[in-house]
Amino acid sequence: MARAKSNPQRSANKATKKSRSNAKPVIQRTRKTQPDCKGKMISNKGRCVILLAHSAGTHKNHPNMLRWKTLCSKLGEVHVFNYKRPFTCMDRLVDQHLDAVKRLGLQPHDALFFIGCSMGSRVAVHLCAEQPEAVPCALRGMVALGYPLLQVGTKK
Repeated sequence: MARAKSNPQRSANKATKKSRSNAKPVIQRTRKTQPDCKGKMISNKGRCVILLAHSAGTHKNHPNMLRWKTLCSKLGEVHVFNYKRPFTCMDRLVDQHLDAVKRLGLQPHDALFFIGCSMGSRVAVHLCAEQPEAVPCALRGMVALGYPLLQVGTKK
């Protein structure tokens, strides 16, 4: 019987795999400040809360908003609210957004994220720019989906 030839490339691959598995990672991730999938921050026992704001042409039960709610629910608690119509005054919309934030019952150690679609993102930006101290916890991030650079009906 003929003996199978050894493959030097295969031997080198095995040696490399062994050395990779024993090597320590250069950067180790710590779980101290990363949110888990149950809406809680691991380090300071605060919650990870996401507030979704709809666009002018939709509402909180619109299929797009429900899709975003489902996607974001893997990251933390997700809350969606409706703006009261008509959408004629930015100050009124900012107040409604702030009321939605206050209804969440946030604590100082909670982490808040805003996600807004079009008008909802514009209102969130105005809230953060005009009344940052009104948010009762740390705003950790904001996602603007389809941010309107121009106000409807204007050129500025």
